[in-house]
Amino acid sequence: MLTRIALSCLSALLFRISVPGAPLPAMVWVSLVPLGLALHGSRPRQGLSLGFVYGFFFWVTWTWWLAIGLTDYVGVSFPANWFWMVMSSAYHALPLAAFGYCASLFKWTGKPLGAFRSAAAFTVIQLWFPQLLRANHAHSLFSTPLFIQVLDIAGVPLLLFSIAIVNMLLVDLILCIKDKRSLIPAAVTLVIVMGLTVGYGKYRLNNYHQEMRSAPPDRIIRIGSVQPNIPAPQEEVIEGVSVRKHITASEWRGSNQIHSLEKGLNILFDMSRELVESHKNLDLIIWPEIPVVLECDRETLAQQKITAFAEELQKPLLITCVDYDEDGSEKNYNTAIFINQSDRSAPPYRRMILFPFAEYLPYEKEFPWLRKLFPEVQNYIPGKEHVIYSLDGSKRVIPTLCYELAFSDHFRQFIKQGGNVVVNMVDDMWFGTTDASIGHCALGIFRAVEYRIPIVRVTNSGIGVFVQPTGEIVPGSRTPLFEKAATSYPLLIPKEQRTLFFYVGNLFLWVLTVWCGMDALLLLMRVGGRRKGICQISS
Repeated sequence: MLTRIALSCLSALLFRISVPGAPLPAMVWVSLVPLGLALHGSRPRQGLSLGFVYGFFFWVTWTWWLAIGLTDYVGVSFPANWFWMVMSSAYHALPLAAFGYCASLFKWTGKPLGAFRSAAAFTVIQLWFPQLLRANHAHSLFSTPLFIQVLDIAGVPLLLFSIAIVNMLLVDLILCIKDKRSLIPAAVTLVIVMGLTVGYGKYRLNNYHQEMRSAPPDRIIRIGSVQPNIPAPQEEVIEGVSVRKHITASEWRGSNQIHSLEKGLNILFDMSRELVESHKNLDLIIWPEIPVVLECDRETLAQQKITAFAEELQKPLLITCVDYDEDGSEKNYNTAIFINQSDRSAPPYRRMILFPFAEYLPYEKEFPWLRKLFPEVQNYIPGKEHVIYSLDGSKRVIPTLCYELAFSDHFRQFIKQGGNVVVNMVDDMWFGTTDASIGHCALGIFRAVEYRIPIVRVTNSGIGVFVQPTGEIVPGSRTPLFEKAATSYPLLIPKEQRTLFFYVGNLFLWVLTVWCGMDALLLLMRVGGRRKGICQISS
């Protein structure tokens, strides 16, 4: 059993060095191989434990930054946040434990169709399991456009299935060598899967690269991105040294002692002016979420200054602000508003998908005592309407705030309404210089390929990027962490406005689910039949 545990940990290590921000993304193609070998010949309970060890090890070593971010943002003590981070890792390890149990129960490894069964179960269990972070093995490939082009066919389920089946076929090859069986079936299948993935990737990339070179001006959009690097009021510079003050999140939200709204706006104004001077033909300027409370009410002095500033620049602005609930309660909306000097009738976009235990407290009504555990969780409420901002008729901007970019289905309604450019406004400063920001970025880049739309990720403190509809990050557009940056790069709005994935959605996942369910039922019946026969013979 110790050898099996060691193999499970080795798998977790291989996956850990492939995740976004890690040095070897290609390791995801082999990361499951040691786990598959550990599961071969194991009993169901052993498989359950091995899957859990694998899942827990890589989640706890990858998402440790949650404890840092939530300490500053939610106001829970650092030791308590480490406890909740460990609990979150254990929770996210459950689908991998379930996969290990099934793989051991049905003895998939080394059997006919075993690789397909394992890959299908791995995909189905992970994607149907309700996750907080929405991440999986497929996101390791966000920086390798050649492999992710299949997303426009069937989305993340197809890419995750491809990764899993390659891993399981490699397990089969190793077992074939060990048992001196023919390598041909597994080897040929492996070549076909990788050949189709790479071949389709090259085909789609070539097509879009040709379209980029010949695209007319009306299908090129130029967005200005402002990264102001406005620090939270917890940080104070004393004699050239940054010192973090220990104040609660509520004290931070009401604090004007260090970085007031006025100072934050002055930074944004100055950087926007410089951006317009260096890029005369901008279609839109985007400001990110910032750690300063800016109210949406147009009658406030701050909003009047911003409107006057947009008129000065003669450029439309898309900014974030806080909009209060009409019933006078303490609840509010995280909002994006479009400020155009020629048209002030655009409705606000109120963020529809909130991050639990940060922007709202799940089940607070049913369990009021949760507020004592998480006293500083905010009281945001979700909006209800998808909003598109039209720049000139052919360029229609989809506004998204922070975590929303991770939800693929959320975008289908935007696309139906004609949206063809995504802007994602973010503030990841709470997580410091960890891999949190690049991981957050990776979750969203897949939307570019799934729907073939360009994406601009605008952040307060990095990492910001410009992404083509191929999923390629425009060279030079990635902004560094905790530095000021004002950038703009041309992006293609493809002529082809609909993908197969737009029409079929999660059809591939449903097909896998039905097949897995029927196959598991038949296998259980066979296992039950064999046990019944053994009991009759023994009696």
